[in-house]
Amino acid sequence: MAFQHISRRRESEAVESVAITIFQNRNLAAIFSIAALMLLLDGQETLAQLPRSHAVSRHRQPPPPIDMTRVLNSRFRKSDSQVVKPKESSFKNVPPNPWQPEADERVWKYIVLHHTATPKGSVASIHQAHLQRVDSKGNPWRGIGYHFVIGNGNGMKDGKVEQTFRWIDQIEGAHAGNANYNNAGIGICLIGNFDKTKPTPKQLASLKTLLEALKKEHEINSNNVVAHKSVKSTDCPGKYFPLHLFSQAKGSRGVRHRYRYRLR
Repeated sequence: MAFQHISRRRESEAVESVAITIFQNRNLAAIFSIAALMLLLDGQETLAQLPRSHAVSRHRQPPPPIDMTRVLNSRFRKSDSQVVKPKESSFKNVPPNPWQPEADERVWKYIVLHHTATPKGSVASIHQAHLQRVDSKGNPWRGIGYHFVIGNGNGMKDGKVEQTFRWIDQIEGAHAGNANYNNAGIGICLIGNFDKTKPTPKQLASLKTLLEALKKEHEINSNNVVAHKSVKSTDCPGKYFPLHLFSQAKGSRGVRHRYRYRLR
């Protein structure tokens, strides 16, 4: 009797080991079959220990109903440490565009890049200078003609981007000398004379950030990011301005041999 009990116990343990392997492979049909076999073995093991006087009663009493949910949960449920938890998303939120206008957005198709051709300057100083100008019809300008200005540390903090009333109110520019590019072009001016010096690294980094925001917001292709000299007879924004870093327009790669700076 003792030998029979040990043998059945080993059979039960072997079946349980096989069942766990099957459950890990998610074979549900095999799981239910193994679970039923285990209950049968457990029942035989219990009956084998009963005295012979109970041999008749064991055949007359029907076995209790099998609760397969309870069997599966108790036999095969993974512990909390084994449960694979979903990983958090690795995507980071894109920061919002900090240069949102106050008025309804205008339709913009181009971005025109400029320099002041002066060693120092600010939005205020450019605004005062542009108030002295008149258009082709003799009408005075309303003030600064650009939508954005980026400082170089002389008059404005190096790399600081400042929007003007033209961007805030979403009105046309007065910077391109070309009606099409004034009406549908965003004018960005960097403080400095880039016929003599190069833009500062902070200016270029700020310009890159600003261009990415504007291009995405207004669906402007890199081919439509142009230098002032591309739309008017001028040297602006200067021979040392690295246009090839920001534009894919025709002629934008002409200064590559003179400028080694790389954006990061």
